[in-house]
Amino acid sequence: MSDKFKDFTIKIEDREFKVHKLLLAARSPTLAEMIKNNPDADELQLVDISVEIFDEILKFIYEDKMPDEASDFVRIFAAAGLLKIQKL
Repeated sequence: MSDKFKDFTIKIEDREFKVHKLLLAARSPTLAEMIKNNPDADELQLVDISVEIFDEILKFIYEDKMPDEASDFVRIFAAAGLLKIQKL
């Protein structure tokens, strides 16, 4: 996936995820609220979600791809609940 036109960064631990701010806001009411409350920010630090789980969440946000069978569904669904992603 190309980083072209990605305008926002999510930081988790020591990893940075380049993302599209509007897509995140459209798919997650929680992230939408965080972005709305910090309109001039170009990055956001998340602490309650691990890198591995957020990577799975991004696959769903961008590709509508459900986690595979080896995934930690409990943690993925907990993160989806925290981010208020309803259709995961």
